[in-house]
Amino acid sequence: MNAFGKKIIVGFRTNILIGLFLLAPLVGTLWIVDLVITFVSNHVVPTPWLATKYAPLFRIAALIVVVAALYFVGLLTRNFVGKKIYRYADWILTRIPVISSVYTSIRQISESLVNSQSTLFKDVVAVQFPRLGLYSIGFVTSHVPETISRKIEAGTNSNSDMICVFVPTAPNPTTGFLLLMARSEIIYLNISVAAALKMVISGGAASPWKNEAVPQQTLLDYIEAWLKRGEPTSSLPETPAPPAAENKPAESK
Repeated sequence: MNAFGKKIIVGFRTNILIGLFLLAPLVGTLWIVDLVITFVSNHVVPTPWLATKYAPLFRIAALIVVVAALYFVGLLTRNFVGKKIYRYADWILTRIPVISSVYTSIRQISESLVNSQSTLFKDVVAVQFPRLGLYSIGFVTSHVPETISRKIEAGTNSNSDMICVFVPTAPNPTTGFLLLMARSEIIYLNISVAAALKMVISGGAASPWKNEAVPQQTLLDYIEAWLKRGEPTSSLPETPAPPAAENKPAESK
């Protein structure tokens, strides 16, 4: 195959990769939105209505109704009467067997997410896990409850401040390990939680010490830079060799 044919094949492959990488975020976003709309409409719109030709309109209308319902629930619970109704319903749900355990667990997660005094992940730390000599990225979540820390201190004969550290797995940070550790055994890292999560999800490929926000660069700029790094060195212009030094005979004195 001549050089012109190879150039066409390389250009064809490069354009396919660029199109794939550029459309992946858009397709993923549309897929998630479609899942949300389908899930909501399947539980709001009657099934026979979804079998008609007006099903897309019914699904969009169902989403609008749910958003409006959430708005009015938030508006209602912010006044005196709404707060009374919510507290009474909360009191009932926390006293029903089986349902109370599920309701309380979900409520605690919601409280952690909306708590303005402390975020779910506070500080980024390095801990020796899963064995000594190996370090993993972790996130400080809270202090160990005093009833638990007392028993740990009694069993280890130590009097250290105990904290909860969540060590996520890569590349899926939604799963991981909860470690109860002494504060003296962790190393605080001077990076943000977002940068540390990016590093975990990428398996270490994304460095947290790089600039997190570069408005001038887009996804296409990163793709083109990546493609340039993969170009063969033969395509680069050759650097001319320096002229050889001439051997001149030594002058006789």
